[in-house]
Amino acid sequence: MHVFAYGSLLNPGSLRATLPHLRIEACRPARLPGYVRCFDVAFPNEGSQPDKRYEFPDGSRPPGVLLGNIRPSQHYAVSGVCIPIDDGDLDLLKDRERRYDPVDITGCVLTYPSGSALTGRVLAFVGKPKFAAARFPGAVVSRAYLDVIIAGAKHWDSVAPEFYHLTMGCTEFPPPGSIADLERINL
Repeated sequence: MHVFAYGSLLNPGSLRATLPHLRIEACRPARLPGYVRCFDVAFPNEGSQPDKRYEFPDGSRPPGVLLGNIRPSQHYAVSGVCIPIDDGDLDLLKDRERRYDPVDITGCVLTYPSGSALTGRVLAFVGKPKFAAARFPGAVVSRAYLDVIIAGAKHWDSVAPEFYHLTMGCTEFPPPGSIADLERINL
């Protein structure tokens, strides 16, 4: 079984924070045709979430924090990494990605750069409707979060040439006014 990672899990350091035993070299660069990477999931930042909160440098909080997601789009193919996992790993990832549902995308993912189909079951974490960004007006994305995703794409560029450029090209970034310096506080 694999999980198709397209956001912060692209970054080896972020991935190892959840799956420290994982061999990064066992991950396979891949593409998911018919989808675009976007930032339309929002973390409710009003204190209802038990795992973390985000603050501006002055200590105030934005109403929500935008997170990466994928959604159907016939014009794109999202670059990502297929992470080999077992049931225990899936449980750890479900806890980390609690604002997302694991969705079966088996047969849709192509390895990169060869374009061959990936064998075995493949899941992707897709934002739950109750965390749709539209429900949190004024939500912003953390600059540090974006930096983690971009650093992850740059890492995989050394394994799969042009991976970074493909990542930038299949991503609908939030407007610059929606990107903020935030401190993540783990609870």
